[in-house]
Amino acid sequence: MKLLVQICLLLFFIFAFWGGANIFKWVLDQSKVPFSAFISATLSVTVLCVLTAGMLWGASDG
Repeated sequence: MKLLVQICLLLFFIFAFWGGANIFKWVLDQSKVPFSAFISATLSVTVLCVLTAGMLWGASDG
């Protein structure tokens, strides 16, 4: 059961990251934001996803 939850979380974060990247690309195309801002936002979203996954993983141990 725990493995199934982890696989679902992994798929969720892959699709969330993919969708986030598409949104960031659209925003960059619309507003001509510098690439460094895109990298910073991508790293922030990645850290947030990792922290959320860690919390959910830790909560499922009990």
